[in-house]
Amino acid sequence: MTPSLRSLRKDIAAPTSEFGVPALRIGRSMDTTTVSGAQPAEVTSTVFADLRPADRAVALMALVEALKAEADAAKVEALRLADLTGAKSFRTPMGTVSVTQKATPVRVNEAKLVEWVKVNLAGEDMIETVEQVKPWAAKMITDRLVIIGGDVYDNADLHGGSSFTVVDGIVVLEDGTAVEPVPFATPGDAPDPYVSWPASADKRAAQAAARAWVSGKSTELAHRVLEAGS
Repeated sequence: MTPSLRSLRKDIAAPTSEFGVPALRIGRSMDTTTVSGAQPAEVTSTVFADLRPADRAVALMALVEALKAEADAAKVEALRLADLTGAKSFRTPMGTVSVTQKATPVRVNEAKLVEWVKVNLAGEDMIETVEQVKPWAAKMITDRLVIIGGDVYDNADLHGGSSFTVVDGIVVLEDGTAVEPVPFATPGDAPDPYVSWPASADKRAAQAAARAWVSGKSTELAHRVLEAGS
């Protein structure tokens, strides 16, 4: 029988000492090559093998979110250590981790730039006038567009979606009026389907359970990944 998400949350949140890996301390080197126990891939396959695809998806999404939170926290600690020591990189068994500081960007006020150019570079022909539909009007029009067959139509021309038929690729209203597609839009590429996880009490509980489990296992899991990659 496929376990319920509620029972899965209990399994994830349950404390365990299966790996028994000691906490990592900054400033000490540790040899984890003798640590025994199942590899992460083996543990994952054991936990999730008997779940339905949707069950696996939500459980793994909860774990991914929790792991990302732990990774973000570890990055903050690495940046803090780099700030204290002046280090620009850290060597790890899986390669070098770099600390990168990008240059501060320059923010330009386009309206003030135009005024500055008018005053200081008036004879350089640097200003152009761009003709465009006002944003509010463009949104109003594009929000009305619908795809019928392989063409795009203005819903206002369809009398707000009243009955119509398609005859030989031509949209015809009930009164016999043929409607032309708009000349300024074409159908884009259809997006791929995706799996989402809408907000709910169950989702919040599963996320909390995953965060608690990952928080307690983050050091152990990190040791295992480093061991596998070394």
